[in-house]
Amino acid sequence: MFVIVLIFNYKNNIFKLYLPSFYSPFFVEFRLLGGLLTSTFLNGFIIPIMYVYMNKKGNIN
Repeated sequence: MFVIVLIFNYKNNIFKLYLPSFYSPFFVEFRLLGGLLTSTFLNGFIIPIMYVYMNKKGNIN
């Protein structure tokens, strides 16, 4: 995401307020939301699917 915003900023130069440094609050919000969404997706869908798959193969007691 950071690279996409940098390329877009280089071409159009409209995100000057959001790119003072790498540790801008704009990017902290994206990292927090991305982490929350990723962990929710993994714990809610991927991990249970893996348990069902492994249980069908007989790898989990």
